[in-house]
Formats: sequence, structure tokens, C-alpha cells
Amino acid sequence: MKNCITLITLAITISFLASCKKKDTGTGTFYFHIQSNIEGNKIKDASFLPDSISQYSFSITNASCFISGITLTNTSGGTYSIPDAQILITTDGEEYLAGTAPAGTYSGVSFDIGLDATTNAKRPYAFTPISYVGPITMWYGTSTRGYNFIRLQGYYDTSVWGTSPEKKPFSFEIGAAANGVQKVKLPERGGVLFPSFKPYVLTAGSKQSIKLFCDYGSILYRVRYIERKPNGDTTDSYTIRPDLAKFLSGNQNLFRYAE
Repeated sequence: MKNCITLITLAITISFLASCKKKDTGTGTFYFHIQSNIEGNKIKDASFLPDSISQYSFSITNASCFISGITLTNTSGGTYSIPDAQILITTDGEEYLAGTAPAGTYSGVSFDIGLDATTNAKRPYAFTPISYVGPITMWYGTSTRGYNFIRLQGYYDTSVWGTSPEKKPFSFEIGAAANGVQKVKLPERGGVLFPSFKPYVLTAGSKQSIKLFCDYGSILYRVRYIERKPNGDTTDSYTIRPDLAKFLSGNQNLFRYAE
């Protein structure tokens, strides 16, 4: 009888530990909370915002950017890539579903600006309703060219701090297969560069928000409009000044932690 009781107790203990393990290794959901701005000034209502480096003012009417290939780094050094994560960032919203990940403590995140070759070759109607990819406004028109990775449009004032009476339009359509994706790896939270930034603790069934700034000023300051060549205020990656589009696509400072 004593042996039977011991076996029953052992079975209950194993069952309990198994259930605890299952609970601990569940999944949670990551969101991106991204604020589009110029040097910390939120893009809103097409207001003219100053850029301190170029000393020009910009009014943004369309700011859109694809990110994909989202990979999380946990505090033990392992990584997890969220499958099929493609997000189109616009000025119309700030919170975007990234996807689920195993419960754990994550200290870093990396992603691509743009789309992988397979996704980039899909036509807009080829995506599922839950995908952020596919708006016709970002489509170059052929599966060979695919999508704009970044589209930035608006008006600029080349006078110092926006004193010119004349505002001129600009249009940048950057990316797709011509220039390839740009990889962004944000510094480790709680590490040397960001010691006060706490890692993301994701428990089973919970939600975590990765809060970032998308600073389009980091692209705009790279162009000296007043010294521009013909069509210097208009570019795309295929027909109009593709050299300028490639130069703009090399920016690595578009994203940073908001908190």
C-alpha cells in the first residue's frame, strides 16, 4: 500500500510539474507602437516641422515604411524570429501587431526596412486579410519591381527655419529590389548603451509593446535641396535619379527606442 501511495504521489507531482512547464513555455503577443516624427516632433496635419541639421522645414503628407523579418533576442542570447511578420507603418496609426513569441525575457529586437524577395514579388491581392502588406499605393506596378520600401512625400522650405513664402513639393519612393532591404538592430535594453531600459518580459497570454520613434528627419537631412541636381527633390529606385534613392536607402538611424 505504501508503494502505491508513493507512486500516486510521484505521478501527481510529475503531472503538476508538467502543467507548470507547459504554462511557463506558452506564448504571448508583441506589438510595435511606432510614432512617426521629425526630430521628436510628431507628424500631424501636414504642419511644417524644422530639421536642425539641414535648417529646412518639412511638411509631410505621406510617410509610409515597410518593416519585416522581426527577430527578438532573449537575455540568454537566443533569438526568435516571428514568422510572416510584415508591417506597413503609416502616419494614420501607431500600434501594429507583430505576432506571437514564446514566453521569456527579451532584451533586443532587430528587423528589416523593406520586404524579402519572395514577399516583394507578390501582387497586392496575394496577401491574407490580416497582413499589413499589400496596399496598392506602395506597389510599383510589376512583380519584378514589387513595392516601395519607404515612401516619403510632402513640401519643403529651403529658407532657414521656414521663412520662405514658396513651399516646394518633394517625393521619395525608395527601395524594392533595386536597393535591397536595410537591416536595423537596436541596442540591448539594460545593456551598456541603455542601462535604464528594462527588457521585455513576455508571459503566457500577455502582451508587450515595443515603443519606437520613426524619425524621417534622419532621411530628410541627407538631401541638400538648395544644391540639388535636376529632379533632386523627386526620386524613385528605378526611373528618376535612382542614385539618390540608393543614397537615401542607406540610412541606419530611422528607428530608435521611445522608452
